Amino acid sequence: MSPRFVVDAMLGKLARWLRILGLDVRYSASYSDEDLLKVAKNEGRIIVTRDRLLVIKAKKEGLRAILLPPGRLEELLALLSLRCNFNLEFSPERTRCPLCNSRLIMVSDPSKLRVTWTPPVSSDYYWVCPRCGHVYWKGRHFREIDAVLRAARRLLKLKGSLSSDSVTKGVH
Repeated sequence: MSPRFVVDAMLGKLARWLRILGLDVRYSASYSDEDLLKVAKNEGRIIVTRDRLLVIKAKKEGLRAILLPPGRLEELLALLSLRCNFNLEFSPERTRCPLCNSRLIMVSDPSKLRVTWTPPVSSDYYWVCPRCGHVYWKGRHFREIDAVLRAARRLLKLKGSLSSDSVTKGVH
Protein backbone atom coordinates (compact mmCIF):
# COMPACT_ATOMS: atom_id res chain seq x y z
CA MET A 1 0.00 0.00 0.00
CA SER A 2 1.29 3.45 -0.89
CA PRO A 3 1.95 5.94 1.87
CA ARG A 4 -0.55 8.75 2.38
CA PHE A 5 0.71 12.17 3.35
CA VAL A 6 -0.42 15.47 4.79
CA VAL A 7 2.03 18.20 3.77
CA ASP A 8 2.49 21.55 5.46
CA ALA A 9 2.18 24.93 3.75
CA MET A 10 5.89 25.45 3.12
CA LEU A 11 6.08 22.35 0.89
CA GLY A 12 3.33 23.00 -1.65
CA LYS A 13 5.51 22.27 -4.68
CA LEU A 14 6.52 18.93 -3.17
CA ALA A 15 2.84 18.11 -2.52
CA ARG A 16 2.02 18.69 -6.20
CA TRP A 17 4.90 16.45 -7.30
CA LEU A 18 3.86 13.66 -4.95
CA ARG A 19 0.36 13.85 -6.45
CA ILE A 20 1.80 13.63 -9.96
CA LEU A 21 3.49 10.40 -8.81
CA GLY A 22 0.05 9.10 -7.84
CA LEU A 23 0.37 9.49 -4.08
CA ASP A 24 -2.59 10.56 -1.96
CA VAL A 25 -1.56 13.93 -0.48
CA ARG A 26 -3.65 16.29 1.61
CA TYR A 27 -2.38 19.86 1.33
CA SER A 28 -3.67 23.34 1.96
CA ALA A 29 -1.69 26.54 2.29
CA SER A 30 -4.04 27.46 5.14
CA TYR A 31 -3.49 24.35 7.31
CA SER A 32 -2.34 25.20 10.82
CA ASP A 33 -0.17 22.82 12.84
CA GLU A 34 -3.34 21.70 14.64
CA ASP A 35 -5.03 21.00 11.29
CA LEU A 36 -2.05 18.89 10.15
CA LEU A 37 -2.06 16.89 13.38
CA LYS A 38 -5.82 16.33 13.18
CA VAL A 39 -5.71 15.17 9.54
CA ALA A 40 -2.76 12.86 10.26
CA LYS A 41 -4.54 11.35 13.26
CA ASN A 42 -8.00 10.98 11.69
CA GLU A 43 -6.80 9.69 8.32
CA GLY A 44 -3.62 7.80 9.23
CA ARG A 45 -1.38 10.07 7.18
CA ILE A 46 2.31 10.85 7.51
CA ILE A 47 3.07 14.50 8.22
CA VAL A 48 5.73 15.99 5.94
CA THR A 49 7.20 19.25 7.17
CA ARG A 50 10.24 21.47 7.70
CA ASP A 51 8.92 22.49 11.13
CA ARG A 52 10.90 20.75 13.88
CA LEU A 53 8.36 21.71 16.59
CA LEU A 54 5.53 20.15 14.57
CA VAL A 55 7.49 16.89 14.37
CA ILE A 56 7.97 16.93 18.15
CA LYS A 57 4.21 17.53 18.67
CA ALA A 58 3.37 14.72 16.24
CA LYS A 59 5.70 12.26 17.99
CA LYS A 60 4.12 13.11 21.36
CA GLU A 61 0.74 12.18 19.87
CA GLY A 62 2.10 8.93 18.42
CA LEU A 63 1.91 10.18 14.84
CA ARG A 64 4.43 9.59 12.08
CA ALA A 65 6.15 12.76 10.87
CA ILE A 66 9.06 13.38 8.56
CA LEU A 67 11.23 16.45 8.95
CA LEU A 68 12.74 17.49 5.62
CA PRO A 69 15.86 19.64 5.38
CA PRO A 70 16.14 22.50 2.91
CA GLY A 71 17.02 21.09 -0.48
CA ARG A 72 16.22 20.81 -4.15
CA LEU A 73 13.03 19.09 -5.21
CA GLU A 74 14.97 16.06 -6.50
CA GLU A 75 16.64 15.61 -3.11
CA LEU A 76 13.37 15.88 -1.21
CA LEU A 77 11.66 13.34 -3.48
CA ALA A 78 14.59 10.93 -3.11
CA LEU A 79 14.65 11.31 0.69
CA LEU A 80 10.91 10.71 0.98
CA SER A 81 11.08 7.73 -1.37
CA LEU A 82 13.88 6.28 0.73
CA ARG A 83 11.94 6.74 3.96
CA CYS A 84 8.50 5.72 2.71
CA ASN A 85 9.32 3.24 -0.03
CA PHE A 86 7.42 4.61 -3.02
CA ASN A 87 8.33 4.53 -6.69
CA LEU A 88 9.79 7.60 -8.39
CA GLU A 89 8.20 6.73 -11.74
CA PHE A 90 5.43 8.67 -13.45
CA SER A 91 2.48 6.45 -14.32
CA PRO A 92 -0.43 7.90 -16.33
CA GLU A 93 -2.77 5.36 -14.73
CA ARG A 94 -1.91 6.42 -11.16
CA THR A 95 -1.42 10.16 -11.43
CA ARG A 96 -3.53 12.59 -9.41
CA CYS A 97 -4.53 16.17 -10.00
CA PRO A 98 -1.67 18.34 -8.70
CA LEU A 99 -4.25 20.95 -7.65
CA CYS A 100 -6.93 18.98 -5.81
CA ASN A 101 -5.60 15.41 -5.34
CA SER A 102 -8.36 13.60 -7.29
CA ARG A 103 -7.41 10.66 -9.49
CA LEU A 104 -7.22 11.84 -13.10
CA ILE A 105 -9.14 10.20 -15.92
CA MET A 106 -7.39 9.55 -19.24
CA VAL A 107 -9.28 10.67 -22.33
CA SER A 108 -8.07 10.18 -25.90
CA ASP A 109 -10.75 12.22 -27.68
CA PRO A 110 -10.68 15.94 -26.78
CA SER A 111 -14.37 16.28 -27.68
CA LYS A 112 -15.13 14.13 -24.62
CA LEU A 113 -13.34 16.45 -22.22
CA ARG A 114 -16.53 18.33 -21.27
CA VAL A 115 -14.74 21.64 -21.28
CA THR A 116 -15.72 24.80 -23.15
CA TRP A 117 -12.32 25.34 -24.73
CA THR A 118 -10.13 23.40 -27.09
CA PRO A 119 -6.80 22.22 -25.66
CA PRO A 120 -3.99 24.32 -27.18
CA VAL A 121 -2.06 21.26 -28.34
CA SER A 122 -2.88 18.02 -30.05
CA SER A 123 -2.05 15.00 -27.94
CA ASP A 124 -2.58 11.25 -28.03
CA TYR A 125 -4.39 11.56 -24.73
CA TYR A 126 -5.37 14.03 -22.06
CA TRP A 127 -6.03 13.74 -18.36
CA VAL A 128 -9.05 15.43 -16.87
CA CYS A 129 -9.80 15.96 -13.22
CA PRO A 130 -13.36 14.91 -12.38
CA ARG A 131 -13.42 17.24 -9.36
CA CYS A 132 -11.92 20.54 -10.50
CA GLY A 133 -12.16 20.03 -14.27
CA HIS A 134 -8.53 20.89 -14.96
CA VAL A 135 -7.16 19.29 -18.15
CA TYR A 136 -3.57 18.09 -18.55
CA TRP A 137 -1.68 16.82 -21.59
CA LYS A 138 1.76 15.62 -22.50
CA GLY A 139 3.47 18.87 -23.39
CA ARG A 140 6.87 20.49 -22.86
CA HIS A 141 6.46 20.31 -19.08
CA PHE A 142 6.72 16.52 -19.31
CA ARG A 143 10.39 16.93 -20.12
CA GLU A 144 10.80 18.72 -16.78
CA ILE A 145 8.84 16.01 -14.97
CA ASP A 146 11.02 13.33 -16.56
CA ALA A 147 14.25 15.22 -15.78
CA VAL A 148 13.34 15.82 -12.13
CA LEU A 149 12.31 12.19 -11.58
CA ARG A 150 15.44 10.87 -13.31
CA ALA A 151 17.59 13.08 -11.08
CA ALA A 152 15.71 11.90 -7.97
CA ARG A 153 16.17 8.23 -8.97
CA ARG A 154 19.88 8.87 -9.58
CA LEU A 155 20.22 10.38 -6.11
CA LEU A 156 18.38 7.44 -4.63
CA LYS A 157 20.74 4.99 -6.34
CA LEU A 158 23.91 6.81 -5.43
CA LYS A 159 24.39 5.99 -1.78
CA GLY A 160 27.00 8.74 -1.55
CA SER A 161 24.42 11.38 -2.52
CA LEU A 162 22.13 10.24 0.27
CA SER A 163 24.65 9.49 2.96
CA SER A 164 23.37 7.99 6.15
CA ASP A 165 24.41 11.23 7.86
CA SER A 166 22.10 13.35 5.67
CA VAL A 167 19.26 10.90 6.15
CA THR A 168 19.56 10.76 9.93
CA LYS A 169 20.01 14.51 10.31
CA GLY A 170 17.45 15.54 7.70
CA VAL A 171 14.64 13.03 7.99
CA HIS A 172 13.05 11.96 11.26
